[in-house]
Amino acid sequence: MTTPTRSLSALGALTLAAAALTAFAAPAAHAAGTTYYVSASAGSDANSGTSPDAPWKSLAQVGKQTFRPGDTIAFRSGDAWTGRLAPHGSGTAGAPITFTSYGTGAKPKLDGRGAVASVVLLSNQHDVMVSGFDIANSAGPITSSTPYRIGVNVFAQDVGAVPNVRITDNYVHDIDAPPNSSNPGSGGIIYTVRGSTTPTYFTGLTVRNNEVANIASYGISGWSTWMQRDGWTSLWSFLGAPTGEYRAFTPSTGTVISDNYVHGIAAGGSSPPPTCTPTARCRPASRRAPPPTSSAAGAACGPS
Repeated sequence: MTTPTRSLSALGALTLAAAALTAFAAPAAHAAGTTYYVSASAGSDANSGTSPDAPWKSLAQVGKQTFRPGDTIAFRSGDAWTGRLAPHGSGTAGAPITFTSYGTGAKPKLDGRGAVASVVLLSNQHDVMVSGFDIANSAGPITSSTPYRIGVNVFAQDVGAVPNVRITDNYVHDIDAPPNSSNPGSGGIIYTVRGSTTPTYFTGLTVRNNEVANIASYGISGWSTWMQRDGWTSLWSFLGAPTGEYRAFTPSTGTVISDNYVHGIAAGGSSPPPTCTPTARCRPASRRAPPPTSSAAGAACGPS
C-alpha cells in the first residue's frame, strides 16, 4: 500500500498536533517507576535495559516483562522493529505506564508487515499511554484473501472498568483489510470490548493528536458486546463474536477523541466506542479518494 501525500491544508483536515515526545534525550520516569530503553540498532536483550547506554533490543524482550505503575519504556528514535508490541502490566491514575521515545530523529517505527493481527496490543490493561510511534501493518497490495489487520488494538474482556488508556501523537498508516471492507473491528486505532459475564467499559479513553492514513478499513473506531439496545438482537457476523455474547448496553464514559488527522480511509474515519456524551472533534476526512480496490472514504462521529 502507498501512503497518500499529506496535505494539512486540505478542506476538512483533522489537525495533527506536533509530536512533542519524540525529541527529548532521556524521558523522566513517573513517581516510583523505572525507565527502560529499547534500541534495535544499538541494544542487546542481555542488557539491563535501564540505561540509554545499555538498552534492550527486541519487542520480544519487552513482551517478557510485566511493567509496574510509573514505568516508562522508551524506544530509540530513528530505529525500527518488525512484529508486535504486546506489553504486560497496568499503571495507576497517578503513575501510568508510558510507552514513548528517546533521542532525536524520526518516530520509532513498529511494523507488523501484515504478519500480526495487531502491531500494538493492550489487553485488559489500564492507565497506559502509547505516544510518539510510527505504526504500520501491511503486507503489500490488498486482495480478496488479505486478512483484517489493526495498528493499535485496545482490548478489554470481562474486567469491568478500564480507566485511562491514552493513544497520542502517533502516525498510524498502511493497515491491511480485504477490499471493500467496512469492519469496525479492523483499522488504524481500534478499541474493543468483549465478553458476557462482567460488564466492561472504558473510562477516560483518550485518542488525540494522531495521524491515521491509508487504512483499508476504519481509521479510528470501536465496538462492544455490551451494546444491546434499540431492538438489536445480534452483532454483525464479521466481528467474530460467538453467538450469545451480546449483553445489555454498558457505555464507556469520559471518552475523548480529538485533533486527529485522518485521511485515505476506506470506511469510517473516526467514531467513539458505545458511550455516553463523548468529546469528539471530528470533521470529514480530508482525502476522500480511498486506497486502491477499497470502498468509499469518509468520516463518522457519534455513538457506534
